[in-house]
Amino acid sequence: EMATAVQYELPVKIVILSRSRFLYSTARLALVGRVRGHHVRIIDPLRCAMLVDGERSALLSRGEPLGPVDAVLPRLGRSWSFAGLAVLRQFESLGVPCLNPSGGIAIARDKLSTLQCLARARVPAVATAFARDARDVRGGIEALGGPPVVVKLSDGSQGLGVMLAESAAGAESIVGAFHVFNQHILVQPYLRCDGDLRLIVAGGQVVAAMRRRAAQGEFRNNLHRGGVAVVHRPAPQERRIAL
Repeated sequence: EMATAVQYELPVKIVILSRSRFLYSTARLALVGRVRGHHVRIIDPLRCAMLVDGERSALLSRGEPLGPVDAVLPRLGRSWSFAGLAVLRQFESLGVPCLNPSGGIAIARDKLSTLQCLARARVPAVATAFARDARDVRGGIEALGGPPVVVKLSDGSQGLGVMLAESAAGAESIVGAFHVFNQHILVQPYLRCDGDLRLIVAGGQVVAAMRRRAAQGEFRNNLHRGGVAVVHRPAPQERRIAL
């Protein structure tokens, strides 16, 4: 695939959607693209303006027309997903290929939508109860087999908005507090295990894998919460699930 990427007769005009050109992943993508002879621009989606009507669509960056684009690499942070996805949908409406489509990113930003997609595809996933009202939490916990349970925000990341409830009353209290801020809540059984696995799929195959383990005294495995990551050699069943 990398060899194919450098065989275009003309340099490919690539846009990377990112808030900062100094982010490591953004800078590396831009560097590799330029080394291969492509034209790479890093565009801040929050500095984009869009024109949408029934006959034509346009996209401006910092007040100037963006011009023709051959491909888009989105690097969208969770805190500004709405604006970033709007710009990405604009590129899609203009017929520009996007490495990650807006629909897939939107699903990945929502834990409940992700779990529903997995369920439709018959992919095994942890049992989950959705609770919008604290009064409905106890029934969900009973269906999951009782406490302890993990209560988490549907759109959280980096371990934020994830809490451990040792009792049904504790879970009800947490959901009630989140409800005040109009947040959607998921409740899952607390699984005691040796960390969790992250398998990265690219080009139809597993290209990397790691096991994350929580820090001492912490139940969340997130690296942002002090967890550590070690190399993992995935078993065939783990590869099949990831694919």
